Amino acid sequence: RRHSFKAVTTRRYYPGEHGVEIQINGTRSERQCFEVEE
Repeated sequence: RRHSFKAVTTRRYYPGEHGVEIQINGTRSERQCFEVEE
């Protein structure tokens, strides 16, 4: 699944490091980090 990061007025993005984990049937994947820049 993809998530759009284009600028919209209803969502605020904060610069810095962020991370995501995916959980499927109770099993979590390894955390993946990414950097949001201004």
